[in-house]
Amino acid sequence: MKKVIVRTHEKELTSDMWHFGYSCANAFISDLKKETYGKDWNSCAWSNNYFEAFAYINKNGTISVCVTSKKDK
Repeated sequence: MKKVIVRTHEKELTSDMWHFGYSCANAFISDLKKETYGKDWNSCAWSNNYFEAFAYINKNGTISVCVTSKKDK
């Protein structure tokens, strides 16, 4: 893995969104290392009462986590 990107499609990535995304990235990295869901597993989604996040690792080893707020839904 080369780098981790935490981002959003919303106007601003808030501190709370960043922390949620960072936590999701760490869980994703841990599961990748353990091969929890198999060797070809490359994406995962999380949700809590406030945010949703989708993580994906590309072929170059970059992990991208997109966090969105549930308040607008």
